[in-house]
Amino acid sequence: MKIRQWVSLGIVGLISLIALLIYIVMHLTAPARELSREFFDAVRAADIDKIEAMAHPSLLRSEEYQNLKANLEPQAPFESYFFNSSSWENSNFRGEGTAWTADDCQSRLVIERSDGLVTRFSVYGPC
Repeated sequence: MKIRQWVSLGIVGLISLIALLIYIVMHLTAPARELSREFFDAVRAADIDKIEAMAHPSLLRSEEYQNLKANLEPQAPFESYFFNSSSWENSNFRGEGTAWTADDCQSRLVIERSDGLVTRFSVYGPC
């Protein structure tokens, strides 16, 4: 009987520890995910001023960004976001996820930030 109690207590403790770690990771990455949402909202709204305020100078000088800027038009906003992968290394953040518009069209998102500024981003998908 005692062994079962210790095993049960160990399992409950392990589950509690895993839940705590997930909470801590979600809490620590919340600001980065929110800034990523703001950036993609600006891209969807074709808000060049906001995009450029959040972008790293190296991104603004890139040919890829100049092409995007020349062809940027407002699009339907994303209604919801889900970032299923995020990682930090020093002051660099990388997030990957999915976003949906109101008509349930989904796109895959990738964003990289360094020192709080966007250095690279991609939107894959039909919307």
